[in-house]
Amino acid sequence: MSLVASPNVWAMAVSWLVAAVVGSLLCARGNRGLAACGMLAATTILVLGVIAATRLGGADFPDVAQLAPALVAGIAMTCATAAGVPQRPARIE
Repeated sequence: MSLVASPNVWAMAVSWLVAAVVGSLLCARGNRGLAACGMLAATTILVLGVIAATRLGGADFPDVAQLAPALVAGIAMTCATAAGVPQRPARIE
């Protein structure tokens, strides 16, 4: 129960939710440039969530090991999105 009451957990949960919404909204248009910007924005939001959770926990700044998963995943998704992976199927109208 103490985990649910912890502001660190809520900071991370909110950052995941906001990052997912922002990334999804910018990727929905099917434009490769906007999709890459969406992934960069989502990565930034996740990193800010890690920093906020760390600050709420009493530390000044997170360790590199805490930031690395969000940064590596964000950079990989941005590169994959910019490269067009996966391609969207053509719309049938």
